[in-house]
Amino acid sequence: TTTTTTTTPSPFIIKKIERKQRGACYGCGVKIQTVSPSAVGFVSELDYETKKKNKQLDLLLCLRCSNLSNGQMINAVVGQGGQKIETGLITPEELRETLKDIRGKKALVVKIVDLTDFHGSFLPKIRDLVGSNPILLVVTKCDVIGKGFAMENNESLIEYVIEECAKKKLTLAGDPIFVAARKPGSSRSNSSVGNDTTAPGTRGIRGEDLNGMRAAVLTTIRERRGRDVYVVGSANVGKSTFVREFTKVLRTEMGNYFAPSKRLPTASSMPGTTLGVIPIKAFEDKKSLYDTPGVFLHHRVNSLLNGEQMKSLKLGGDLKVYRAPVSQQDGSSSTSNVNSSNNNSEKLKNVSFDWNGLVRLDILDAPETDDLNTVNVSFYGPKKMRIFKSTIDDMQKHADGGDKTCLFDESAPTREFYQSLPSLRVSREVEISLDDYKGKDLSISGLGGWIRVVRERNHTKYTNSPGAKGSITVRVWSLPGVEVFVRDVMPI
Repeated sequence: TTTTTTTTPSPFIIKKIERKQRGACYGCGVKIQTVSPSAVGFVSELDYETKKKNKQLDLLLCLRCSNLSNGQMINAVVGQGGQKIETGLITPEELRETLKDIRGKKALVVKIVDLTDFHGSFLPKIRDLVGSNPILLVVTKCDVIGKGFAMENNESLIEYVIEECAKKKLTLAGDPIFVAARKPGSSRSNSSVGNDTTAPGTRGIRGEDLNGMRAAVLTTIRERRGRDVYVVGSANVGKSTFVREFTKVLRTEMGNYFAPSKRLPTASSMPGTTLGVIPIKAFEDKKSLYDTPGVFLHHRVNSLLNGEQMKSLKLGGDLKVYRAPVSQQDGSSSTSNVNSSNNNSEKLKNVSFDWNGLVRLDILDAPETDDLNTVNVSFYGPKKMRIFKSTIDDMQKHADGGDKTCLFDESAPTREFYQSLPSLRVSREVEISLDDYKGKDLSISGLGGWIRVVRERNHTKYTNSPGAKGSITVRVWSLPGVEVFVRDVMPI
């Protein structure tokens, strides 16, 4: 008697078969549907039937991806910007579920972290998602820091990142790679991130690596060792942009014409653009490069804002540094022109700063001998964000009044923006030592910015005598649920 045994396909194989049979959007990875234009994955019945007849279901782009590519901010994830559950939206739990197969595969994981939100986007529990697979760290958006920033010879930043990974007990495959958010040849990528390297594995690449991508590609090729590559990270850190540039470098600089040049994942500034795992046949050994949905972290500012709010603030855009004191008449003043004579002797204690309605910083206590000139309080954030300075009492009276308006701009768009925000809550209080001149950064998760508090060196004004203890106590207010990380000053 012959016994016939049947093998049950793995969940991964089943999903792969379903994807091929039903079709999925090549831009976001979600299953195609022809019923509801307002739901994710919609294409017209005519387009679907045409592609199905010609066996081209892998060439379908959904309506949402088409609109995102044209600059619209269309949400598809429950909870983003306070979005409630409704038909046609996907939950963060469903997005996370798409990543669980990585643990059981032999793969190289490329973990993307946003330099402007390093701690907020770090994913400290990434091993829960990817198991023991090796991890290559890629730090992106390095070109938005500022014109004076360059990766060349910036060993201190590389060491900083390595030390932070060690603190979080994350072992990396090689040194971290730093890349730009923009394409080579754009106004800032040329001068901001040029990693000069000659060989993979070195801390810099010699040649015209204008946005750091060549180093990323070479290191990935070396470390993958015949395995698939999964690009993972928090929502809105630039994974799809990285994948698009990766395939471009493979084709144009490495001569790998297996890598596609068209029909690549959709890249936009809207969190939750990618909704499914997207396989791309990028390597000559027929292994794949996978773009994956971002992990939603609800302690980040950009998870709490809707598309229009994010667009108005231009989160993810260029950062600008605002050095206190900031005049009340012009919250947009920069370091070079904010030091008015009326503010030069203002004491630190009881000063309060409103940062565009998203963050508030109260200075509860500080040495009597220090003021806003001897202690540097700087705000690193998107250009659109403005700062207003007042006293703690006046700021609190304004907040207690329930009138959510901007203190220095009464224009209709600004008023509407403030009214759309929830009331701020105390996120944390922290005491910062001023004696060692090292200071601290207060990183606002998901904002793409931070507040730096550090004592100035060799200031002519009298400060504490050498050896005397001095510290500043601050209270940080933020949107409900937003986490504020206290970290050593990032060497930028």
